[in-house]
Amino acid sequence: MRGCLWSVCHHRKSGVTSTRVWCNPGQVLADNDGWASAEGGTTGGAAATADNVFHVSTWQEFRTALGGGGNAARTNTEPRIIYVHGELNAFEAADGTMTTCATFEEETGFSQAAYIEAFDPDGPWGWKDPEGELVDLQAAAANAQALQTQQHIGSNKTIIGVGDDARIVGANLRIRDADNVIVRDLTVSDSTDCFPEWDPGDTASGNWNSRYDNISVWTSTHVWIDHNTLDSGDLPPDALASVYGRPYEVHDGLLDITHRSDLVTVSYNRFEPHDKTMLIGSSDGRTADRGTLRVTLHHNKWTDIGQRAPRVRYGQVDLYNNYYVQTGPYDWYSYYWGVGRESALYAENNYIQLDPANDASTIIAKWGGVAMTEIGTRVNGKKVSALGAYNAANPTDTIGDAPGGCHSTASRSTRRCRSRRRSSCARARERSADGGGRPVPDRAAPHQLTDHQQQVATFHRLGVLQRHPLHRARDGRGDGRLHLHRLDGRHLVADRNGVTRRDGQRDHARERRGHLARVRRVGQIGGDDVALDRGVPHHDLATAC
Repeated sequence: MRGCLWSVCHHRKSGVTSTRVWCNPGQVLADNDGWASAEGGTTGGAAATADNVFHVSTWQEFRTALGGGGNAARTNTEPRIIYVHGELNAFEAADGTMTTCATFEEETGFSQAAYIEAFDPDGPWGWKDPEGELVDLQAAAANAQALQTQQHIGSNKTIIGVGDDARIVGANLRIRDADNVIVRDLTVSDSTDCFPEWDPGDTASGNWNSRYDNISVWTSTHVWIDHNTLDSGDLPPDALASVYGRPYEVHDGLLDITHRSDLVTVSYNRFEPHDKTMLIGSSDGRTADRGTLRVTLHHNKWTDIGQRAPRVRYGQVDLYNNYYVQTGPYDWYSYYWGVGRESALYAENNYIQLDPANDASTIIAKWGGVAMTEIGTRVNGKKVSALGAYNAANPTDTIGDAPGGCHSTASRSTRRCRSRRRSSCARARERSADGGGRPVPDRAAPHQLTDHQQQVATFHRLGVLQRHPLHRARDGRGDGRLHLHRLDGRHLVADRNGVTRRDGQRDHARERRGHLARVRRVGQIGGDDVALDRGVPHHDLATAC
């Protein structure tokens, strides 16, 4: 049941199990669901009139529904909803014929094979950067491909896949200069670049680099990416050819968020085998990104990916309840969380299944960052500090811990430790500076919590809300207590000492073990059913809640 959440409760005495299901048919982002819900929220094309609701089944219909190819769709701000049916192939031309990489070569007189032969580092050219006529012709061929396979998505748009077979193949979906965009329930596959570029200075051995992500978010705000599958199609990392002794990489990222984009939520997606998966912040030199790139990633599943899950520069990123799994040994794994320049990464309650060939010290990589926050990580079923493991393996190049700081007030799972946020951010600024000696800017979230939100945060931290799943919660009459209306209809009142039922009986977690087991939130991570006990994914649904 895509787009739905549910809870399950089992009463040990009576043996009765009850289930409650919630769905979001409105297709808009709920309040408090990550950064994209802040500062006005994200509704996509919800305001579209009937004339601006489209059902498409070809690439050309899809482009027309968005406002056309090239920059026409980029500047289209009219609210629209586009439902995608079946497979859309971005190489399908307007006349229905299928283009190929050879089509773009013929149009421009370029040959990728000639490029490869000319710039072989072991040949006469050597280890110099490619230049000359072949480089210019390659750029022209790349532009010809972009005109066919790259599609801009403008402001106030919702794109929804219909059915499990809704997919877009071969495209780069670019959300650029846009506000208020939703992409849901799609498979976006194989954004192949016909013309990868050779960079002999990228690592000591050089690298092939490509231009296109499956989805790119550039200079855009209020973007919600939800319940999608993003993959490499028929060319995952182990299927790539080797040229000059390096993988002939025809993909860039699966989902990159760059160039001052802000207020983004990425939830319940599947990231399938891929190398460079998600970049937040494109360059150490883009200091204009300071104060932006606020992103929330939650309940995503990452399978056999190599790196960047995510890699963060400058951004203020919440990363919680994600599931990382390695199905076996593979040689493209490098790390998961990249701590980059002036980044504020808050990783909470993530579950990681590592292959025995890898250990917890590989989860984090340092890319110029100085601190992050990590809470509740589980590796292969055990509580592990990935940050501690990294520091133990790298004693001369450690990453500091920023407890409780620099995270989103718009994230449901991270409303805690608020009183320490500003001081911890200040400590991070004092510990770190960029290459020019400038201090890291204050990354404290701009929102102020109401008294009621502070109460919810307190009781969430104390475990009260995990023991008592809520139908709704409301604050008391200024008495510092929180009124909890449970799913079973019982009314309780919570304070810092515990929970009191209406009959006055004090109800502590330790006293409940023989009476009623704890309730677990049961939901989905990237489409897989999991039980969430205090936010940490487990994989034994047979266990009574």
